[in-house]
Amino acid sequence: MGFGKHLKQLRKEKGLTLEEVSRRTGISTPHVSLLERDLRRPTEETARLLAKCFGVSAKKLWLEFRLRDVPRDIKQAIEMEAVKASGALGSQPQLVKGQAAGLRRIPVFDVAAGDWVDFDDGGYPVGFADHYIFLPVGSPHCFACKVTGDSMYQENTPSFAEGDVVVFSPSAQINEGDFVFARGEETGATFKQAFFDNSADTVRLCPLNRRYPEKKCHLAGIKMYKMVFHVKKF
Repeated sequence: MGFGKHLKQLRKEKGLTLEEVSRRTGISTPHVSLLERDLRRPTEETARLLAKCFGVSAKKLWLEFRLRDVPRDIKQAIEMEAVKASGALGSQPQLVKGQAAGLRRIPVFDVAAGDWVDFDDGGYPVGFADHYIFLPVGSPHCFACKVTGDSMYQENTPSFAEGDVVVFSPSAQINEGDFVFARGEETGATFKQAFFDNSADTVRLCPLNRRYPEKKCHLAGIKMYKMVFHVKKF
């Protein structure tokens, strides 16, 4: 069943008209109608309002919409993860069909490289996302981020432009000057170059573009993942 048809089914189950949904959510009646016909893409906030109106999980409804564009084999793998989590299957890992020989399927997330922003996997099980790339990297837990913004871009030097994809490994050791994906409760998530002050147990997260400020963080308050691969956008 398509996402729009599912919305219409939820509305019918509640015995609501389009106008009643509009009054309860603040979403215009025409817009609700377009969503039900898959002629408009909902925002996360729209999905939250509709989920509250229909008495369903906002996280699940938003995930359902995002899964529309995910390849079939990935959907099957996500469904398998859900079954495993319920205890219906053992803990043996399930292989995703179609994986190229010698390459690993790496999930790609969108993360701003400028301001510190929230990073969310959209409710997917670990290892699943909206987009994927195949690369010859070894760690099974690598993930990738698509660069947005220009804080990591500097002309005439090795740098990272908007649209580039950078791959990070949770198992790689981080050294002075490495490029890292950093994530903290107070700071959100970002892609920067790391410089350490071991005496103070802090790290400076520095942009390549000096128009942006650096951030100084306590090591105990953040997690960092080393960049291991850089895919340039042409």
